[in-house]
Amino acid sequence: MSYLDKKKIATYWADSSSNGLINSLVQKGSPYIKTMMETLINGKAINVRIDEQIVFSELDYSEDAVWSLMLASGYLKVISSEELNLIRESENEYELALTNREILFMFRKMILRWFTPAKHETTLEDTVEAALEQIEEKNMTRSL
Repeated sequence: MSYLDKKKIATYWADSSSNGLINSLVQKGSPYIKTMMETLINGKAINVRIDEQIVFSELDYSEDAVWSLMLASGYLKVISSEELNLIRESENEYELALTNREILFMFRKMILRWFTPAKHETTLEDTVEAALEQIEEKNMTRSL
């Protein structure tokens, strides 16, 4: 679709939905999650436990829940799996990789945005400076 419109190959699927939940889970995630994401972005596979019965409320306290969500959402693909009957029948260890280059580019772009402030983003320093300028202006007008 993108090629027909613009005569240029570009990402489509990755830009067609909100990735806010995934972004938040990865950005606020532990060093383990960030290290695993780095592995994925470097084109390598990761081995993680996946609970196929994951529920939304587990995302806040289960480190591996992010991988279950990313797999179910199509961001990751299964390379291989091994049953782990140690904890629950539904829990397996999977070798996962990013689905395709489009997803790779989406994650690279997402991570770069963490380090690039928005054009109209104001910092606390900007806010304090603006407030001090207003106070100074009020004091100057009062003294006249």
